Amino acid sequence: MANLVKAGARPVDVRSLRDGLRKEQKQFFDERSGLNRVSFLVPLGRSGLSAHDAGTERFANNLMLYGRTVSVAVEIMRHRQATLKPALVRLSKDRQVQGVMMGEPLHDQTELDELRALIAVGKDIDGTNPNSVYNRRRPTPSAMVHVAKARNIDLATAKVAVLGSKGAIGGSLMNLLHDEGAKPRGIDKHNIGMTHDVVRWADVVFSAVRDSKAITVPMLRGLSNLSLIVDATIVSDGAGGIVGSVDPEVFEDPRVSCEVTTVPDGVGLLTNAMVIKNLQDAVQQTEVAA
Repeated sequence: MANLVKAGARPVDVRSLRDGLRKEQKQFFDERSGLNRVSFLVPLGRSGLSAHDAGTERFANNLMLYGRTVSVAVEIMRHRQATLKPALVRLSKDRQVQGVMMGEPLHDQTELDELRALIAVGKDIDGTNPNSVYNRRRPTPSAMVHVAKARNIDLATAKVAVLGSKGAIGGSLMNLLHDEGAKPRGIDKHNIGMTHDVVRWADVVFSAVRDSKAITVPMLRGLSNLSLIVDATIVSDGAGGIVGSVDPEVFEDPRVSCEVTTVPDGVGLLTNAMVIKNLQDAVQQTEVAA
């Protein structure tokens, strides 16, 4: 009988991880009617007719759909940049709103830091305010770490590599990994020439670099130490779809044996769950304070 086991890297079943979190979150918010409202501000472009960034609107819509499955109401509010400031001030004081998010980028980035700082630290479930407790638990990095911990990887003792360590996701991930006791080796534009050697050294690789083939088959062939690659890269494939930073050929080469999160349907599936996990924590903190 022909061998039906697919050769190459093994895709991580992220859906089951997401579903486990979703079940817990639904139970939590079903028991707390009225403590489940999120306001997501989507900045409009200069014309004020459509979102400045299509990815932001897609993220907001996906979060709204996920929220419905866990009894969380996500209100999408589209604002011209000039009205973002008063909206953030109002929402940060509104006791009926437990979570506040603002999409990025803006068409005028010079106001970004000022606007981030206006989000109440206890409601900043996206972690954009540097003073927020959630700044070191931003959703995408948290999703990446959740995948690794679900695979029973001890980050404090594992050899950990982060590709794109100076980017928005990678920088936050480095902080979170340090909080977990890890000692990650970062790869950025200054030492990108070391990517091959660092990948082959690592037990687990986190990738958040905007390069569709940052991790190639030759880097992974014959490795016995590398157990997991968590890929959070999202790059257009030029045909309306998205790809990650791992060459798809790794899933076909029999000399590659590690687990890999796929793009799409990988880390992205967990990001919304991590936003709601931060909301859950914010509600619990409010209950303790009361």
